[in-house]
Amino acid sequence: MSENEEVIARLVWSPEEEIYEVEWNHTNKRTKDIFKEGQRREALRACDDGIADLTFFRMLLMEMSDISSHGRTVH
Repeated sequence: MSENEEVIARLVWSPEEEIYEVEWNHTNKRTKDIFKEGQRREALRACDDGIADLTFFRMLLMEMSDISSHGRTVH
């Protein structure tokens, strides 16, 4: 992560619940604004960005799984 990137939320595994959960970074000023000021547009944008990143990551993992299941080496 570069210096000018800010963590708003992250996805974490909950072993008790056996699910992934979103953990919000409440020390980030932008996150505080989303919750206190009710800036829905910013919250929705953050969710859309996160979903897009996770969808891309899922696609990569599926491709890696497909490649490795066929006995090929990934470089």
